[in-house]
Formats: sequence, C-alpha cells, structure tokens
Amino acid sequence: MEEGAREYKIGGASPGNYILTSEDGLTWTRRNGVPAKAPAFGGGEFMVSGGADAVLVSPDGLEWREERLPRPATLAAFSYVEAARRWVTAGLSGEVFTRAR
Repeated sequence: MEEGAREYKIGGASPGNYILTSEDGLTWTRRNGVPAKAPAFGGGEFMVSGGADAVLVSPDGLEWREERLPRPATLAAFSYVEAARRWVTAGLSGEVFTRAR
C-alpha cells in the first residue's frame, strides 16, 4: 500500500508476516511485533489481522495498537463500509465481526 511518499508492506518469512514502512523504498523499518496479514485501509486507518484473537489498528501505519476480538478466530479479510462507518471482518470459519470507526 502507498500513502503519499511512504510505502507500506506486509511481508517476511515463516512464522509470519510483519508490517514494514519505508520513506525511500530502500531502507525498511519493522513496525509490529506479531505476525500480520490481510491489510486494509478505510475510514482514515489501517487494519491488519494480528493473530488468532486480535487485530492491529493504526491511523498512520507507523504506530499500531492491538485490539482483542470477542472470541478467537482466524481472520481472512477486512472491509470498511463508508456508509455505515464500520469495519466488517470475516473469519475463515464463517465468523463475522464488526467494529465502529
């Protein structure tokens, strides 16, 4: 993902992916300490899966906070619904979570 001059990448090696940012595309800084996947942007914030029971949320892609899910789930996708000002998150086993922005 790109925002202005800053680039954001989710990548890495096993056991998981990490959030990386770069101002120049050459030097990268790791931004989180837990594996992350399914990146999305909406409503002025980034959101990624942060494991089996949490999501990571950031307004700028640099500072991240962990938010716990009401129950464990392996998350597959995020979508921001602008009209409702809500995030909708889908799990691999059919779970659906919503979060107000």
